[in-house]
Amino acid sequence: ASATAAPTPAALAQRLVVCALEDKLDLLYAFVRAHVASKTLVFVSTCAQARFLLEALRGARPGAPLAALHGKQSQAKRVAVFRAFAARSGGAVLVATDVAARGLDVPDVDWVVQLDAPEDAEAYVHRAGRAARNGRPGKAMLVLLPSEEPRMAELLDAAKIPVKKVAINSKRTFSAAKHVEALVAARSRGPGSWRRP
Repeated sequence: ASATAAPTPAALAQRLVVCALEDKLDLLYAFVRAHVASKTLVFVSTCAQARFLLEALRGARPGAPLAALHGKQSQAKRVAVFRAFAARSGGAVLVATDVAARGLDVPDVDWVVQLDAPEDAEAYVHRAGRAARNGRPGKAMLVLLPSEEPRMAELLDAAKIPVKKVAINSKRTFSAAKHVEALVAARSRGPGSWRRP
């Protein structure tokens, strides 16, 4: 499938970052804080991850409107979340599973962040292709674990997808750990002991 993947848009700047699993949340938090004016679509692998990241980011208050879109939501809820995100003209973050990778035309997406590696190059293309649509410029960032980099780099190279590896600027990272610890502690006390910001 990787050799026949559709090419990505010419106006899409594509980057690859290697990040340890325990640093992914801090990376995402720092990214959102640094790009509050951008319309960003963040892809994760599971519904549970989408829900957790939404709650963790809300608790950390990165400065951008946040929402999640995943398969455990009702169709009506997914439509409402999608429409609200699509209608936004300013910065916002939508954390989504691959339910948002195909068939949804989200206008004016500035960034697509693949926080979890896609299955293959074709899946990468479908996700990344949510940005740089209709002639607009856009950016995509693929976050890989060190163990995922060799396989994914090979798949992207075989599909002739031009992804540039970049280093994380440690001066621009922020720790979301204390916010997540507080969230986990509040949740462990029971459903009535915390309220969503």
